[in-house]
Parts: sequence; structure tokens; C-alpha cells
Amino acid sequence: MRIFLALTTLIWSFSSFAALDAKSVQEEVESMAKKHGVQLKDLGMYASMGEGDGLKVLIDLNGKTAMTPASITKLATASAVLEHFPPGHKFKTQLWTNGEVNKGVLKGDLYLKGGGDPSFVSENMWFLVNAFLRADIKKIEGNIVVDDTLFDKMRYDVSRQKERVDRAYDAPVGAMSFNWNSINIFVRPSKVGEEAKVYADPENDYIRLVSKAKTISGSDNKLLADRKEDPKFPGDLLHVGGSIGKNNKEITIFKNITQPDLWSGYNLKAFLAQRGVNVT
Repeated sequence: MRIFLALTTLIWSFSSFAALDAKSVQEEVESMAKKHGVQLKDLGMYASMGEGDGLKVLIDLNGKTAMTPASITKLATASAVLEHFPPGHKFKTQLWTNGEVNKGVLKGDLYLKGGGDPSFVSENMWFLVNAFLRADIKKIEGNIVVDDTLFDKMRYDVSRQKERVDRAYDAPVGAMSFNWNSINIFVRPSKVGEEAKVYADPENDYIRLVSKAKTISGSDNKLLADRKEDPKFPGDLLHVGGSIGKNNKEITIFKNITQPDLWSGYNLKAFLAQRGVNVT
């Protein structure tokens, strides 16, 4: 955190560096790095103003050294977004049908069209489902079709580290995403020696939980959760193992999902079912 704060301070300070020469900027950066306990070899910074013959390099500190920029990239991302979308822009998620409604029965397919909303969560799904129900539809004789064609099919950047791709903060990208494309696994102890109680939230047919976690005495937790592949199962298989101490009330494990479109469709079906709408 200390390094992140230092770098952020430096970046936002470049506007004041414009009136300084390169030597002064270099000295200022070195002073701030020392103040925050950051080694210069751990920094990679390059900043310039103008272009062509008028290009002025403000700082070049390990500028050609490849490093992981981490959260600093959010500044560049936010800047790019604001160039294309005005403040207050809304990403729309929509429901469409291609059939007719007769006596509460939709004879046709229900389309869930993703508009690239990265923050479409359970509350938004309920809002969408409740609006749909006001059309007095109680049954759908058709399929749920998810349209996520606004984005391409590249779910992960090639730079992602494979050993951590199931982490919630490394969730895949999709034009139709739901709950940050991640799932909560809640583990509670039972009697010592018995299997722990394991729950998934939100619950739907996309996720299959397999648990061998045991309850032990005390407060130690050695829970493990990972994703397994099963060619016969279209969704994600989550295995929970290890142990949870009896003295714990609950432990939460966060994992991401692999198929945002399918994940969103199964959740829509589950939310409809909770409101009494059957999809056949």
C-alpha cells in the first residue's frame, strides 16, 4: 500500500513538474521515494510533454524496464473511459422476447442482452425480473438466450498468471456479467468429526459444490477450494476440502466463474423461478 500511495502521489504531481527541468524532477522523485521507503530499483517511471522537436522528457527512471503496473493502470483506464463516455453514462442490460404472450404464457425465447455493465449485481437482476413480471408472464415455453456479443470472446488477458485465475479479483471479462463474475462460498462448522456445512451464493444450476471439508475442534482453519473440470458438466465444479474449527461461526471463500454468459443465464433462470416463473 505504501508503494501504491507513493506512486499515485508522484503521478498526480507531474502537473507541477512541468515548470521544472529534468534534473529537478529526478531529484524530487528520489526525495519522495526515500521519504516513503521505496527503492529506486523498484520504480519504473517515464513522463514527457509535447511531441516531435518539442518533446520534453520530465523523467526517465527505469523507463524501459518491464514491470507489473498493478493498480496504477486504473488511472489510465479511467482517463480512457472518460474520453469515450460522459460522466453519468449508463450501461444497459435488457430483456427481449421473440414470441407472443397468451394467458400468462410466453411462447418463445427470452433474450438477456448484455450492454457491458461491470456492476450488474443481484439487485439489478431483481429489478429486471420484477419489471418483466409486470407483463403478467408466469411461464416461458422457450429458451433463455444470452447475448454478450458486444464484447469479443477474450475472457482473460494473456498476461494473467495461470496459478491465480480462479481468484475473485481475476474474474473473466464479458459483455454480460453478473455479480462481478464471482461467487461466495460460505463454510460453517458442524459437529467435530463431521462434514462442514457448505453453501454457495447465489445458488443456481451453473455451480456444483463438492465438499469434503471436515469440522475439527478449536479455531484453526485449513480450508481449500479449487475449481475442477468435468466435460460432462457445462458449468463450474467447485471442490471444498480441508478443515474448519468448531469455534468459528462462518468462513467465506471467494472464487470467480469461467463463463460469464452462461453464468448470467443460469442466474436469470434461478431468479425467475424464485418469482414463480417456469422456463420449459
